[in-house]
Amino acid sequence: MKRTAFLLLTLATSPAFATDALQLENGNAMNNCRGALPVHEASLRSRPLALVNESGGPAYVNCAFRAPTNSAGQEAFGAVLHNYGDATVSVNCVGVVGVDDGQATYIPRTVSLAPGQRKLLNFDYVTDNENKRFQANTGLQCLLPANVGINETPQAFRQK
Repeated sequence: MKRTAFLLLTLATSPAFATDALQLENGNAMNNCRGALPVHEASLRSRPLALVNESGGPAYVNCAFRAPTNSAGQEAFGAVLHNYGDATVSVNCVGVVGVDDGQATYIPRTVSLAPGQRKLLNFDYVTDNENKRFQANTGLQCLLPANVGINETPQAFRQK
């Protein structure tokens, strides 16, 4: 269901480009994400289908997205967050677009997750980049409360 919502959001916000094919990738957090520092890494459990904060406190997680060299630009990227706990929590994330030269763009988001809820946190070029495809590296950083994980890291881009 989340992949369908991501696909529909991407297609609904994408103008038609005859020569560019839309590529959707739904990565596993195990491949794309890790603790921001060793102290955060120690709080995280790498499950086969998720990266979950199983400590008693918050942990920062960074996720990076593939940047194909033959891309006409990235249209959307995000993370599917999952609350494994029994209380409602807020998750703070920042989408990052650019290069590490001090001029990257930072896009903050906060989402609320009820117990057991999964939710897509999405960054898209229409809403977040003045209708211009992201032309640089993309990533995100989330502060995961205890018992919250990242299951998937979807992205959409145009292939030349």
